Amino acid sequence: MEKRAILVEISADVFERVQRSGEVKQEEFGANTFLDSAWFNINKVLKNAKPPLTFAISGDFHPSYSPEDLESFINQNKNPYYISFTSPAKVTSIAEGFSGLSEVELNYLSDKANIEIDDIFRNYFGKLRNAYIYASLNGNAISIIIA
Repeated sequence: MEKRAILVEISADVFERVQRSGEVKQEEFGANTFLDSAWFNINKVLKNAKPPLTFAISGDFHPSYSPEDLESFINQNKNPYYISFTSPAKVTSIAEGFSGLSEVELNYLSDKANIEIDDIFRNYFGKLRNAYIYASLNGNAISIIIA
């Protein structure tokens, strides 16, 4: 899959408004993290993890204008983009999950997904982990955009 992903940090207030209206303005975006196309293999690996890490790419809130689930987006390829959000509470639990994930556990998950962990994977996986940890420290949500 050649689509690329970006994670964008948004404040808890903006996330609450998104839940009500689906609206977010570009000027409200905070720090962003590019995952390029590595999101696809990272998602495959994290699907084998225990929740909440399974939500790191898919998020836990889907606005009406985006496909409702990531698997449908991947498998059906009907929509040109996927947008979801990870609530501040889920960001915190995912950050805690990443903090507790050992190298041995990551290797186990990647073996189970039949994904090789190379330098590119490690680089983007580290960026994803840090995005969640930083957003958690700020009490923020994350928007996930794949296009």
